[in-house]
Amino acid sequence: MSDKKQSTDERLLSLMEQLSLRDDNISDPAKLKKVLILSTPRSGSSMFCDVISRSQQVGECREWLNMRYVGAYAKMKKISNINIQEYLNFIMNKTILQTDVFAVNMHIEQYISLIQNKFDPMTLGFDVVVYLSRKNKLEQAISLLKAQLTDKWTAETQELSKLDEKKITPAAITQALSHIIQSEAVYQEKLQHRVSLELFYEDFKHLDTTESFEAFFKLINKPFERSQMSTAFSKQKDSVTDKYFHNYMNYLTGKY
Repeated sequence: MSDKKQSTDERLLSLMEQLSLRDDNISDPAKLKKVLILSTPRSGSSMFCDVISRSQQVGECREWLNMRYVGAYAKMKKISNINIQEYLNFIMNKTILQTDVFAVNMHIEQYISLIQNKFDPMTLGFDVVVYLSRKNKLEQAISLLKAQLTDKWTAETQELSKLDEKKITPAAITQALSHIIQSEAVYQEKLQHRVSLELFYEDFKHLDTTESFEAFFKLINKPFERSQMSTAFSKQKDSVTDKYFHNYMNYLTGKY
C-alpha cells in the first residue's frame, strides 16, 4: 500500500467520497445544536476541531463552508451548479455522528467570501460561536505565508510546490501579517458580538493544558473527559519559521 501523501484538493475529494458512503444521522431538530469555530488562518483551528471531534461529543468539525470543500463536493457529485442548502444538508447528515452537534470551522476570510457571494453563514443559526486567534501574530503570518507558497496546510498534506525561501521576504511577511490584522478587524466589527468564548492557540496547543477545552465543553453542556483528548495533527513550526521570525525582527529594528 502506498503511503504517498495527497494534495489538499485530493484529500478533500477523498473526504467527500468517504462521507457519501456513510449512513445519514438525522438529528431531532429540538436536540440539534450548531457550533461555529471562528478563526484567523494558522491559529490552530484544525487541531482544535480535531480534538473536539475525537471526543465523540461533537460532530466532525471541519471547514465545511470553505469553497474548496464545496468544490470537492461538486466534483464528487459531477455537478456544476451547487444548491448550498442541499450541500449543507448532506454535510450535516453525514457528520453529526449521533452527537446532535453540527460543528463548522470557518476562517474570517471565508466569512468575507461568502458574504461577497450573497450568502451570510450566520443565518444558519449557530447556537454557540467560539473564536480562536493567536497571540504571536508574526509567527502566525510566517506560517500563513509558508502555507500559501506550498498549499501545504497540514503536516499530513502533500505540498504542491517546494518551499522557495527566497519568497519569504519582509514584504511578503508584511502582506500576510496585514491579512491577519484585517481579518481581526472584520471579526471585531462584524462578528465579535456573537461570540461566547475567545481562546488563544498558545493556550491549547499542548494537550496537557486542558483549560481551553474544559471551557468549550462546559459552554456546549457536554461532559469533558481528559482521557479522550487526542489529535492526529502534528505541529508544523520548524527552524524556517524561527529563522524568518528573527530576520523580520532584525529588519524592523534596522539590524537586517
